[in-house]
Amino acid sequence: MTETRTGRVEYGSRAFEQDAGHAIRGDVVRALIELITNSDDAYGDSPGEIVIRLAPTGKADYPVSVSVHDSAKGLDAQGLIANFGVLGAEKDQSEAGAHVRGLLGRGAKDVASLGPVMFEAVRDGFYSCFELAQDGSWELTADTLAIDDDICDEMRIEPGQNGLTATVHVAKKFSVPNRATLLTKLGTNAQLRDLAARRPIMVQDARTDLTTKRVEPQVASGEVVIDKGIELQGYSPVHLTVYRMPIKANGTVTPYSLHGLLIKSDVSVFENTWFGLDQRPESAFFCGVIDAPQISTIIRAYDAKDGDLGGPVRLLSRDRDGLVKEHPYRKELARAVMLEVQPLFDALAKQMDAGRKQGASLEKAFKVARDALRDQLTAMMSEIEDDTPGGIGPKAAEALVIIPPVRILQPGESVVLTARAVDEPSVQGAVTIESPSGDDVLAAVECESDWVAHTRLPAFQTQIGVTAGLTTGSADVKLEIPGHVARARILVVAPEEVDAPSLPEGLEVLPLRASVAPGRGKRLNVRAPIEYVGEELIVGASGVPLADVNGAVALAPEPGGRWASATVSLKAGSEKGEAKVRVELPGVGDKTATVVVDEAAGRGGMDFSIDLIAHKSPNRRVRVGGDAGMLEITVYGLHPSFAGVFGKYSDVNAKFADEDSPQARAVLAEVVALALATYGTEREYERRPEMLSDATRVLLRTAERAALFQATLHRALAPAE
Repeated sequence: MTETRTGRVEYGSRAFEQDAGHAIRGDVVRALIELITNSDDAYGDSPGEIVIRLAPTGKADYPVSVSVHDSAKGLDAQGLIANFGVLGAEKDQSEAGAHVRGLLGRGAKDVASLGPVMFEAVRDGFYSCFELAQDGSWELTADTLAIDDDICDEMRIEPGQNGLTATVHVAKKFSVPNRATLLTKLGTNAQLRDLAARRPIMVQDARTDLTTKRVEPQVASGEVVIDKGIELQGYSPVHLTVYRMPIKANGTVTPYSLHGLLIKSDVSVFENTWFGLDQRPESAFFCGVIDAPQISTIIRAYDAKDGDLGGPVRLLSRDRDGLVKEHPYRKELARAVMLEVQPLFDALAKQMDAGRKQGASLEKAFKVARDALRDQLTAMMSEIEDDTPGGIGPKAAEALVIIPPVRILQPGESVVLTARAVDEPSVQGAVTIESPSGDDVLAAVECESDWVAHTRLPAFQTQIGVTAGLTTGSADVKLEIPGHVARARILVVAPEEVDAPSLPEGLEVLPLRASVAPGRGKRLNVRAPIEYVGEELIVGASGVPLADVNGAVALAPEPGGRWASATVSLKAGSEKGEAKVRVELPGVGDKTATVVVDEAAGRGGMDFSIDLIAHKSPNRRVRVGGDAGMLEITVYGLHPSFAGVFGKYSDVNAKFADEDSPQARAVLAEVVALALATYGTEREYERRPEMLSDATRVLLRTAERAALFQATLHRALAPAE
């Protein structure tokens, strides 16, 4: 019989060197941050300065020493061993005061990756010294010795004071910055800004002179645009403060950039970020602070094996590069913050883009193109509108559905879906995520409410809560009950640069007044809140007789899943005059639209506008907006697909550098033609989905329409000789 043996994995010197080197990365500034925050913790709420001294050593292998001095509480010999000889030890909060860091219990030890470290301490008149080697081995070289004036001078403390000095003998392979560089980096580093503002940090570089200068911290300033508490789902509230800076910052968001959001908990600052908005150009105009007191509690809860609060992984990254992105708290914090600040970024983007569009020559060419295309576009839309299908009539209810079946969300957004069943389910149902785009598309789904009877339909329903992650993509929400499965597709897309449409509060019919020529078709668009999906509209007409009008239409989700919609299709008769079309949603209300049958209706053609703007849309290169009477075509000139086509935008010349080149004009002709053709195909699919039932037909119809527009656009947009 084999004897059972037990043991514990040993943490060797090689592992110590690997971990310490990964944390410090050969960067003296990163090492200084660890030692400075260590001294700040030692002071607690007491006043006192921290002094950094750089000095030549005269040693070939370790030419420069970097020391950090404080006159705080000091340590005795046993305290030195406990603090610097044990990895992962939790800092004694009762001794240090309420404000301590020490969330990993190894920061000061990692400094040894640069070279041997000597920790000298005075406590109650006695001196002790602890030396830590690069391989993690240590030696207590002085144990509770009486102090003298030389020790006080070397440690920069007065007789009777306690204190600690940490001196790193930096190996020659590492670069030690000069004083000017250190002053700049220590003053701008995110982790030290608050500290340097409330406690003097002095720097002396004995390699050049003996003068001492104070670190001047970089502080947030500007107009306060957000100052409020925000709720987190499943966690304690946080406080968000955002400033609009008077001057745009340079570069990207980094630990040293002024722009960005400082994530802090008590005295600890963990990172500088704008979460998923870091790459947006508007981020250079904003800075701020998110005060999240619970972060420290969550980190310690993980160490205490409290999985409910601590989470599945440690919240603080081992390399001190911020919070771990995969942790549920960090995801929820990012979601909540982005919902607050994203409107600021979007509003600024519009302001920045205003007026930054095509120059005079291209504007004139766009006008020629509009005049030339107006009749073609009108003919296309008339052809689409002419047929008068019966609309989407009532159909048998499915055994289990999720409403809406498709929903478009922005990163971090939350929504409640409705699950509807014909027969009352015997169980609540299991809801899961199916994601072909990755695990981060949806942050959470839950179905906790009971099935209840619908107030108007013969059905039962429950609710499903969905929270989008910070990654764009698609995912399915899957609901299972015995014998049935239903799915809803969630599309998480980057924020649009246009205002989101308002949601209907009741029954809406648009337009409420319309004109149509005798014998021609017209559509009325109906909207209602999303919870009315599946209910039947009753349509009636009075006044001059209409040749056709669909009398019953069922409400269905609009493509984005934001409201219920339907189309009332009608065809005018030969008699001119006014017809009244009444649309009723039983139990909710009704609306009446006036339709004027007139020979003059539709004359003058359809109008549209074209703009080439200096903006990079996050998810498209051209947008067709507006309504059926006035289309707005916007080409995003800075989209990556146009690299090298339009050139850089010049605010001085108010145009793109190459927008008048034959290449740029040809690209514009193709892009606008395809955009108009796609718009027409989308409208036709809404009218007659049975005619465009597969991808081949859709592509063929779009190509046919694009060809009609291309020749006209190439002629109109060709640059002048």
